[in-house]
Amino acid sequence: MRVTNEMQFAGLLRNTQRTLANMTKVQDQVASGVRLQRPSDGPAEMVRILKNRQDDARLTVHLATIRDVTIALDASATALTDAKDVLTHAKDIALQAANTATSDPTADEALAQEIDGALSSLLQIANRKLSDGRSLFAGTASQTTPFIVSAKDSSGRPTQIDYQGSNASSQVLVGPGQTFDALIPGNVFQMPNADSSSADAKDAFQVLMKLRDDIRNKNGLSTVDRNAALTKHLDELDRVTTGVLESLATQGVQSELLTQWSERVTDRQSSLQKQNSELESVDVAAAITELTQQQNLYKISLSLIQQVNSLSLVDFLR
Repeated sequence: MRVTNEMQFAGLLRNTQRTLANMTKVQDQVASGVRLQRPSDGPAEMVRILKNRQDDARLTVHLATIRDVTIALDASATALTDAKDVLTHAKDIALQAANTATSDPTADEALAQEIDGALSSLLQIANRKLSDGRSLFAGTASQTTPFIVSAKDSSGRPTQIDYQGSNASSQVLVGPGQTFDALIPGNVFQMPNADSSSADAKDAFQVLMKLRDDIRNKNGLSTVDRNAALTKHLDELDRVTTGVLESLATQGVQSELLTQWSERVTDRQSSLQKQNSELESVDVAAAITELTQQQNLYKISLSLIQQVNSLSLVDFLR
């Protein structure tokens, strides 16, 4: 088969167009810093990149959840610390009342009013909410106000406070198979190991209400019996305070574990992003070398095309 000038010209033209396309591709890579401009530039690498992007997006969601849980844990830890301070102050008042040799109605009323204030403060603490309106101590019933005053005396003082939240912690997923308790139930304010069949106080609110009433001596107890009742309330305050402190310690452990998990997720996300950067980014030095080669090939191709055209014109003139 005879190779004509036209065939040579067509072949040179195809090679020149291919060289021009390669040169343009490398120029785009150098300009953008991205090696993989389209899936065809590296199908296997593009699959890896897309998988990494999916995992990265999933980790971003987990990190956002971790931040939300951290905020909830910090808020509940602050609330529990405040509750501990209220109970400690109530114990100081109970000690003062129990150490009084004789009953002084005026002094007793002042002390009882302080307990009323402590009760009000504890109720506000137990009903604290996050900025999005979720209750800290209602468990899974986070949209519910956990503690409500369901009965009052003739003076408007609470005589019964009921819990209407859930008894289960609100758990959230912060990673594959990894959950944390975001919002805890209100039993944190209950008396640890309380006898449900007993008439004794079952939670911190009942302890404070009974303490308040015995300081006022609403039941007309003798001095000995009144002091015995106040001494009993001291023990109850110790027990509920211990329960709050144990929950506070648990929150601290949860917070530390969450910090460690957050670091692991962040490290994993950084690793994925680094992998993608290495897969996508162009080696500038190598790309410039290749660009120079393609430019030289392009010049040679143009020169050959010009020579073929010249030969074709001479043949025509002959």
